[in-house]
This record gives sequence, structure tokens and C-alpha cells, in this order.
Amino acid sequence: MRFAGTLPGGLAAHAKLDHATGELHAIAYYWAWDHVQHVIVGADGTVSRTTDIPVADGPMMHDFALTGSYVVLFDLPVTFSLDAVSAGLKLPYAWNPAHQPRVGLLPRGNPSAAVRWFEVDPCWVFHTLNAYDDDGGRVVVDLVRYEGAYDVSTLTGHGPLTLDRWVIDPAAWKVTQQRLDDRPQEFPRTDERVTGQPHRYGYSAVIGAVGHATVSPGGDFADEAFSNALLKHDLAAGTVQVHEFGRDATAGEAVFVPASPGAAEDDGYVMAYVHNPDRGAADLVLLAAQDFAAEPIARVHLPARIPSAFTAAGSPTSRSYPYARLYQHKHGPYLWRKGTRAMSTTTPKGRRLTITEDRTATQTDVVTKLSGQSVAGTVAKLTGVITAKGMKLFAVIDQAAEARQAGLTLRETTLVIFGSPQAGTPVMAASPLAALDLPLKVLIWADEGQTKVSYHAPAALAASHHLTADLAANLAGINALTDALAAS
Repeated sequence: MRFAGTLPGGLAAHAKLDHATGELHAIAYYWAWDHVQHVIVGADGTVSRTTDIPVADGPMMHDFALTGSYVVLFDLPVTFSLDAVSAGLKLPYAWNPAHQPRVGLLPRGNPSAAVRWFEVDPCWVFHTLNAYDDDGGRVVVDLVRYEGAYDVSTLTGHGPLTLDRWVIDPAAWKVTQQRLDDRPQEFPRTDERVTGQPHRYGYSAVIGAVGHATVSPGGDFADEAFSNALLKHDLAAGTVQVHEFGRDATAGEAVFVPASPGAAEDDGYVMAYVHNPDRGAADLVLLAAQDFAAEPIARVHLPARIPSAFTAAGSPTSRSYPYARLYQHKHGPYLWRKGTRAMSTTTPKGRRLTITEDRTATQTDVVTKLSGQSVAGTVAKLTGVITAKGMKLFAVIDQAAEARQAGLTLRETTLVIFGSPQAGTPVMAASPLAALDLPLKVLIWADEGQTKVSYHAPAALAASHHLTADLAANLAGINALTDALAAS
């Protein structure tokens, strides 16, 4: 995503939405820069402001925090390393004991003002929970902290992995650290409606072994790093609830979704992908946030394993759907709509809950039209048009025939691959990865007595590869080509 061409560089992993202003905040870093960059994307989807913050040594900033007054920056001793480059490491960053660890406050209302930096003890931070301004003018940041020297290039030397609170006092020029929970945990999340505001509740995944075999240098956690439990923190009461999913399960990042836009901070659902060892695949599990330790109120069986470190977001919706088929669950009936992954149930509190898989993006990425001819007739007409227009026909693959040779059965399915080097070459020159989608492909297939013609939407391909309008036009001819088939 380039935000309509207004993004000057890249973005780091964890952008944050300020629900009060509608602005999206992010940090960008790059090994060759002498600064990191704070980026604000306005509600119109374009970059409204960038601020360069001078830093030494090219530090890695995987996450940051946001309050109503400040952008909170973590300039920690994991910096660019030529030795890591020479060693061929995928992520050329290493622990740098000569780099002073510090946390910085960038005033949101006056970005031209200098960042105020506060020294902290050596540590590493992959992820923050949330931050806010307290009534005394201090900044409170809750985060997961790796104590001591933590070398992301080798994932060695780290101390305890804990949920901590840092209180930054600009008047006293000091940072006070407080331990909130000493259980190893990661991927802390809160109700995103309170981003940058005081929060009471937080959710995190219990972490097992952390090491080279379970965490990549870029912060991607393998399933083996996760345990079988999620945590709910009540930071006002100082209590923690645990939800365990079974001995061999692994629970990934938890996402809180409010029951309604105006619901209380923990009035809603906690969603997580949980590996189900009995099926060898993932379940999307929903917990009632206010009854966290109880049995899940819903469990959606997914067809494949999803990595536990898969990061997601959720939001409430008011959409309703008609339903056609009835399934049973121990908490009540689930109604599934034909053609849509959707289900509905009544929660123990009497609230109607609907779960749907929104396939809008997938549907608009693929265009499907109907042909009035058979599959063979449609293939013949398409290949004839391609040849008549002077384009190159690279291949016609009868996938049903290939299946029969393997002793298998497949509906009539033929893939036609074609294109024009004059049109495709400039596209691939501008975006080399476009070669994965070129030459163009049209799938002609039989479905319930109809012949369908499907292909990737040119607009979706253009957006995926960040093509300019003139290059996008090189792909658009497939629309007219297939219109002729649909009219036949």
C-alpha cells in the first residue's frame, strides 16, 4: 500500500489508529538513514505529515506507542550490523552494547520540537500494549520487555520476558519501571478504541521457549514458541485470568472486538487462532471477554493451519444476513448461509452473535463471467481471438485431462495463458514481481451446467504491483476480450 503515492518510504510493523482524530500513525526505519521517520496518514488515506527524528547507528524500531500528547519512541541497542550482513543473516541487526538505550517523547502538537530522550536500562521491546498521559503530566507505557542484552541476530542473551509498565516523567527527567506480570508472554493487545488513552484491560499470549529455533530475527514467532493459554489482565485490580485450550494446543495473538461501538472496555469478544492438534488445523476461537476463563462461546474450524504469530484486527459490524442451513453447537444453533462462511448463535447473556467470513476482497480480485458456449467452444473462441489480435498464445492447459491421466476426476477446467511482450515487458520492468502474474491467464471452467470465464481483475493486479495508470492500461484489454466470450 502506497497511500495514493504519498508515502515517501516504508512503514514498520505496527501502525496505530487514533480513534479520536481518525489519523493512522506509524514509524519507518531504514539501515542507511540517519533518522527514523514518524508518519501520519489522514482519514482520507493519504500521508498528511512526516517527521524525521535523528538517531545514531541505524536502530531497529519494531513498535512504538501513542498517547494524546506524544509519540513514544524506543531507541534500543539493536542496530544495523555490517557483521550480520557479512554473515549472511536475513535481518542485519545485532545487539550493540555501545548504543545507549533510551525512550523518546515526540510532541504530537509540535513535531518541530526536539524529541526528549530518557535513558533506560539495556533491554529489548518487540511489542507495546498501550500508552497514555496521566493526570500528573507523565506518560504511562505498558509493554513486553526482554531484560538485558537481547541479540535479535542470534536470539541469545535475553533475560526474563515480562509485561512491564514504564512511567516517563518529563518534569523529573526519569523513567520508573514496574513489573505487571512476570509470566513469559508476548503480543499484548488492548481494546483498540482506547489506543493512546487510559486502559484497564489487556490481553496477551503465553509464550513458551524463546530462542533461535522458535523466533526469527524479524520477530516472527513459530508455533513452537507459543503455549496453550491466553491471559486477560485487569490492570486496575492487579489480577490476571487465564484461559487454557488443552495440553497440545497453541494459542496465538488475542484480538478484542467490542460487542457494540459504545460497549464497555471489556464488553465484547476475544478472538484468537488456536491450533487444534486433533485436526492438525486452526480454529478461530471466540471467548466472552467478561467470562474469560469459561468455555469458548464459538469455535470455527478452519481448513488449514494458520501460524500462531499471524497478526489480525477485528471490528464490530451491524450487518445482518439471511441464513439457510442449521448446525448445532454446544452453546446453541449456528445458522450458515449457503455460499458464505457465516454463522449465528445466542450467547449465554442472550446476545445474538454472528460470525461471517467477508470475501469481498477476494471476489473483487477475481472477475467471473458466463459464456454461452461449452468449455471447449469457449476455449476455441478465446484462442482464436488471441491469435487474430496478434497476441502470443503461450499455453492451453486442459487440467481435467491431466487429472484423468492421474486417475482422478476434475470438472472441465482449462487454463489459457497468453499475452503481448510489448504490453507485459514495461509492466515487469517497473515491477519485477509482476512476472508472477504475467503472462495473463484466463480460466474456463464448468460449474453446475454453466461455463464460466474467470481471471484476475486488472485493477487488482495494478494495485498489487503499484503500477502507474499508463502501465495498468496494458493489462486492461483482458476485460474487452472476455466480454466477447460472455456475449457469445
